[in-house]
Parts: sequence; structure tokens; C-alpha cells
Amino acid sequence: MTLPLKIKMERMLADLKHLATFGKRGQGVNRRSLTEDDIASRQWLVEQMQTSGLEVRFQPVDATHALNLSAGVSNSKVLCGRPFN
Repeated sequence: MTLPLKIKMERMLADLKHLATFGKRGQGVNRRSLTEDDIASRQWLVEQMQTSGLEVRFQPVDATHALNLSAGVSNSKVLCGRPFN
């Protein structure tokens, strides 16, 4: 059973703008892997996933998955990979 994914555009854009504040340099973003900005952005993103009710799983090779386990949906990935830029 697949449930439709409802995207709140205003929230998504606000989240992307906030994510861009980690490592902001002038008009761009410079966030290299494993720097303070990178680690802080990952921690923030995981918190957002958990707050949204997603189960967060990590793999040893720098990949993170967010799963929607609600309403009987099994192994329904809504986000995976690295980087999250």
C-alpha cells in the first residue's frame, strides 16, 4: 500500500533556506564533509526527520535514510543518501 506524499511547499522552502545557513559564505554555501557546519547541518536534519515522525537509520558509509513507517507502510523511503544539499 502506497500513501500519497503531501509536500508543504512553504515549509520545504523554509527548511532549505535554513539548511543553507550552515556554511553560508557570502551568496553561497561552503560546507565540506565532517566540518562543524556539516555535522551541525546533519544533526539539524535528523531532528527535523524525527520531529516529522520518520524513523532515521544510518549506514556506515555516510548515508542516512528516513523511513515513513506510519499507517502500515513498510520500508517506504522518503529521503536517502548524502549529501543533503
